[in-house]
Amino acid sequence: MKTIEIPVLIVGDSPVGLCTSILLSHHGVPSLLVERHTGTSLYPKARLVNTRTMEIFRQCGLEQAIREISLPPEHSRHAIWARTLAGEELQRRTIVTAAPDLSEGVSPTFGCTSSQEVLEPVLLAYVRQCRVGEVRFGSELTTFVQDDSGVGATILDREQGKQMQVRTQYLIGADGAYSRVREVLGIPMVGQVGLGNTMNILFQADLSRWVADRSINVCFIQHPESRGLLLAVDDVERWIFQAFYSPATGQRAEDFTLERCIGLIRTAVGVPDLPVEVLRAAPWSSSARVAARFCQGQIFLAGDAAHEMPATGGHSMNVGIQDIHNLAWKLAAVLGGWAGSALLETYGHEREPVGRWTTEQAMRNLESLRRIGTEDLKEDTGLHYSRPELFHEQGMVFGAAYESAAVTPDGTTPPKVANPVTEYVPTAHPGCRAPHVWLERAGQRISTLDLFRYDVCSPDRQNRYSLVPGGYRSCPDATRSLPGLHGRAGGRPGRSRGKLGHHLRSGTGRSGAGAARRICCLALSIQRDESSTSTPGSARQCTWRNGDPSGTIARLRRDMQPDTKSSVRSSGLLRTAR
Repeated sequence: MKTIEIPVLIVGDSPVGLCTSILLSHHGVPSLLVERHTGTSLYPKARLVNTRTMEIFRQCGLEQAIREISLPPEHSRHAIWARTLAGEELQRRTIVTAAPDLSEGVSPTFGCTSSQEVLEPVLLAYVRQCRVGEVRFGSELTTFVQDDSGVGATILDREQGKQMQVRTQYLIGADGAYSRVREVLGIPMVGQVGLGNTMNILFQADLSRWVADRSINVCFIQHPESRGLLLAVDDVERWIFQAFYSPATGQRAEDFTLERCIGLIRTAVGVPDLPVEVLRAAPWSSSARVAARFCQGQIFLAGDAAHEMPATGGHSMNVGIQDIHNLAWKLAAVLGGWAGSALLETYGHEREPVGRWTTEQAMRNLESLRRIGTEDLKEDTGLHYSRPELFHEQGMVFGAAYESAAVTPDGTTPPKVANPVTEYVPTAHPGCRAPHVWLERAGQRISTLDLFRYDVCSPDRQNRYSLVPGGYRSCPDATRSLPGLHGRAGGRPGRSRGKLGHHLRSGTGRSGAGAARRICCLALSIQRDESSTSTPGSARQCTWRNGDPSGTIARLRRDMQPDTKSSVRSSGLLRTAR
């Protein structure tokens, strides 16, 4: 039997699995991805890519490619409630993460709507372009055994019926809600199942007449004979109608014949003679469950394999990609020899709370829409207006605050907000997402988040940045030259080690994350000061009140100088350079 040796084995080609391969490739870590199906998804499934996930795509150089296959933002800005699509609107909400103007102050990018069936091929093409990770379709993980030196997995070629052995140091289960990896490990899912049933009908119909100039991303249909969600796929001809049904009242998936599906769509649109072509239909049951643990030895769970949540809010795929963004650099650190294996334990410590909280909030969204948990559930399968947080979830998108042995406290606390679901306050507190402020490099505007790109920390680059709050303009008092941004976060001279994602992990150190945090602190201070000194219609003036408070700028300049003896101090998890 053929045996393949690979550092990382990935199971599942979902967006989470494909992003795992991409992120590992950017770190130079070879991987093998196996997927039991013969190709990428044929069904739209996940649609909303939130702003935080777009920041990750931006970090990988994928932002523009994703934008090109997405709905134009001017056509996908709103969620509406209506009796029918052609009828009177009852309510309208802006989807904050998909609105460029509403993300502008907190991020260099914004979210988008891109259905999974078009997203996955773009991610797959990028994996193959990287030429570091390999993808094999029609290959199914049947079993695996873990020992002290790694994992031995058996893969079945479903077309040829042959088996092969894979020997890997780490295995990642990104294989969905019915994860084979999780099943073999015996890790239970904790939570509720059967929270709601829908028949997801993908269809083709020209709805341009009823959506023109309305910027509809999703329409909550309130018609008593056809309650459900109407979702734009290409905003013109391809749509999804998620029709609700209740097994508790005797309704079955088998009842959705072709004729009934067409009738439900026509009723939902409000046009009895609408030409409709049903492309495919599949039932789906909503659950809110989280794995009891995200890792076991050298094996990790991510995405739906780790947390299964209702689709209300569009968080599932995003949280999964952010899981992998957290894990990939840690695997690279351990495999590269610049971190101890204890670093990998922080993946669960950091991501499990995020998975549980996001699942809980998605559940609350669903409860408010469907009155889950009330006595009238069996009789009422309709929609309601939902809680006000739905689609206004900036705190959920940006507000994760990690606490683990990989995060060095600095004595500060994260900002307190009245509603952590909707509110986000930028902060340079260790463990939080690095704040976005515009900078200037070689006359071009970049974000502080772009400092975390995989290629900007290379020692052969002599980058100098100028803080430019509010745009391209800079003024002598506020522009600060920041040399030495090629710091080594625990690495050896000549090798880039400042690749810790977008979350700040240390409040100290003259390089790597410590330096990045000091940049962000200075940027935030200048950003706060500019609001009090600018006047409408004039160039923004950015100055420090009282000169250089507490010598902050002087310390920043000193600490930005290269120091070959420094390293990011993360409770001993990152090995000091020698």
